Amino acid sequence: MNGRNIEELVSRQVRQWQEQKKAQEGRERLPCVVFSREFGTNGGLIAREVAKVLGFQCYDKEILDEISKSANVTRAILESVDERARDRITEWIAEQFGSSPLSGSEFVRLTTRLIMTIGYNGGAVIVGRGAQFLLDPSFTLRVRAFAPFEVRVSNVMKMYGLSEEEATDRVKQIDKERRLFYIRFLARDWEDIHAYDLLLNTASYSIEGCALITVEAYRKKFGL
Repeated sequence: MNGRNIEELVSRQVRQWQEQKKAQEGRERLPCVVFSREFGTNGGLIAREVAKVLGFQCYDKEILDEISKSANVTRAILESVDERARDRITEWIAEQFGSSPLSGSEFVRLTTRLIMTIGYNGGAVIVGRGAQFLLDPSFTLRVRAFAPFEVRVSNVMKMYGLSEEEATDRVKQIDKERRLFYIRFLARDWEDIHAYDLLLNTASYSIEGCALITVEAYRKKFGL
């Protein structure tokens, strides 16, 4: 997704948040859905399907990274909440990560701030980047997508046109990189089942089936 498309996406999302705030005055904001996924589980595709069903925007790693690279787009997101909310987010990041390795990575710090701002506004699906550990559990459905290793290898072979050996290496490498990201920047274990509301074996259902299960869990958790 290029810079112009990112700007259009964010502008559209900010307008939607503004409209929701007007329409929901006196009512609760809509909770978010967060996806953590093993590589090769089709978790990103499921997340986008969930967003489509709920009428939310889906923020995956690529979109969050592109937003973080654009000062104007980042500013639009951060200014979508009031000053008091921005102060709370800033204080939380300082308290949580002020003395951690995160302080050495401004890019990760900015991405964290973006995720928390998106979460504060509500009504969004966020994929990866540690969002399950950053957002309020009482206001977030936290989903962990997993599948047997051989199924993930098969999915990656089909998705990227790789040999079995290449796909096996890719799955192992990406899983390792994601695991290390959580350890290095969040000091958390992404495989900790207690950090999730829904554990989803994507090998047992279609993408649409996984999405429907997630949507039903979302509605049940928040009484919607």
